[in-house]
Amino acid sequence: METQSPASVYLFKSNLKSCQYIFKDGSVAYFTNGIYTTSDDEKAAQLQNEIKKDHPHLSIEVGREKVAADELDPVSVLKKKLKAEILAEMQVKTQNPDRDMGMSTQAATNHATTRTIGDVAAGSASGATGGIAAGSIKVASVTK
Repeated sequence: METQSPASVYLFKSNLKSCQYIFKDGSVAYFTNGIYTTSDDEKAAQLQNEIKKDHPHLSIEVGREKVAADELDPVSVLKKKLKAEILAEMQVKTQNPDRDMGMSTQAATNHATTRTIGDVAAGSASGATGGIAAGSIKVASVTK
């Protein structure tokens, strides 16, 4: 199964939190929270030209002219950050020589069936309880 790389978009910023820029074709770029993204090369070129002409409100963050679309989603960015932190923490724990987990083996579990429930409830796998049940209290028997 082949994974696709995330779509790239042009990222433009405005020092105004909410503004509009009207392109030559009449379409509008809506800046929301000071950010506008587009995958249209023509619109990106028009905005880049405005920035080159020293537009007072528009800018491009150096090094982030074109970004992956999922980088703009705050939830996916936070998920990636948390995943990286957890994996790094797990890596440190597994490489710690002082973290001795001991040497033990896991015995097979003895699940109760209708034939063995009495033995399991009495606390013995062999059926020998070593005591006589009087009501709900076990009374120890003494044998010589």
